[in-house]
Amino acid sequence: MQLLLTLCCLSALAILSAGAPKKNELEEWTKFKVTYDKKYSPEEEGRRLEIFLENKKKIEDHNRRYEEGHVSFSMSVNKFSDLNESEFKNLKAGFINPNIPSRRPVLRNNQLFLRNGDIPESFDWREKNAVTPIKQQKQCLSCWIFSAVGAVESQHFIKTGQLVVLSEQNVLDCVNAPEDTGHCRVGWMDTAFEYILNNGIDTDASYPYEAEIKKCRFNESNVGATITGYADLPSGDEDVLMKAVATVGPVSVAIDSKDGNFQHYKSGVYYSEDCQNTEAKLDHALLIIGYGEENGLPYWLVKNSWGTSWGEDGFAKIARNKDNHCGIATIPSYPVID
Repeated sequence: MQLLLTLCCLSALAILSAGAPKKNELEEWTKFKVTYDKKYSPEEEGRRLEIFLENKKKIEDHNRRYEEGHVSFSMSVNKFSDLNESEFKNLKAGFINPNIPSRRPVLRNNQLFLRNGDIPESFDWREKNAVTPIKQQKQCLSCWIFSAVGAVESQHFIKTGQLVVLSEQNVLDCVNAPEDTGHCRVGWMDTAFEYILNNGIDTDASYPYEAEIKKCRFNESNVGATITGYADLPSGDEDVLMKAVATVGPVSVAIDSKDGNFQHYKSGVYYSEDCQNTEAKLDHALLIIGYGEENGLPYWLVKNSWGTSWGEDGFAKIARNKDNHCGIATIPSYPVID
C-alpha cells in the first residue's frame, strides 16, 4: 500500500507543474484515488485533480460554517469528489418530470392511509426491519427505479413480514422496448409501479443489478413480490406525507438535487437556499423511510441509492416543513398491497 501511494504521488507530481498543489494536497488526492479505486489517463488526471481540490476547498469552507453554527449539515469528500456539479448531475440525476396533467388519485379505500388518531413525533421504518440495505445505482440513471423498488420491498415486508431484496435490473430491462439496450434512461416512479402491478418483480438474487439496460429476462417463477395498485399523494402537502409515512410505509419522492452541496452531503439536516420545489426542477428520486427532529430542526429521513460512502451510511436527513424543501413533497407516491 505504501509503495502504491508513493507511485501515485509521483505520477501526480509529474502531471502538474511545479508550484501547483501542495504536498499534503497530493497525498490526499492519492488517498482518494486508492480509497475509491480511481484510475485516469495521463491526460485526464490533471483535470480531475483540479476538480478534486476545488471540491475539497468548498467542503472545508462549508464545514467551517457548520462548526460556527451557520448551516445545519456537514459535507465530506466522497467518491464523487472528482466530478464537477454538471458531471455529477449527468451521472446521477435520473428522475424526469412526468408532465402528466392529472396524476393518479389517492386510493381512499386503502385502510392504512390517513388512519385516524395521532401519529408519532418521530418514525423510522428501519427500526421495524422494513428497509433493505443501501444499494448503489452506479453510473446508471436509475434512481427512480431504486426509489420505487425500495418502496415495494418495504410494503411487502409490512404486509407479509418477509423482507425480500428485489430486482431493480428487472424493471430497468423490462419497462423499455425490446430494442432499447445499453445506456440507462430517465424515468419516474409510477412507471416502475405500473410495471410491477402488471407483472410482479423478480428477486435480486435471481436477477442481479448490472447498471445498464439489457434484454428483459423476467421469470415469473422468480417473483419476489407483487402489488395491487399504487397511489399518488396530494402535491406539496407535508402533513399528509408525514401521515402516509407513519401509517402506510415508506414513500417514493423526488427532489431538486442540482445544488452541489447535496453531492457531498455527510450528516445533519440538509437545507439549501438554492434548492427549488417546483415539479420542473425535480431530478433525483429518493425513498422517505421516516421523519424526526434534530437540534430543533424537523427532517425527512431518506434512503438514497449512491452507496454507503455517501451521507449517513447512505441515508440522509432533508429539511421538513420548510416550504416543501427541494420539492420533496411535490410528487410523492407509494405502492399498495391489499
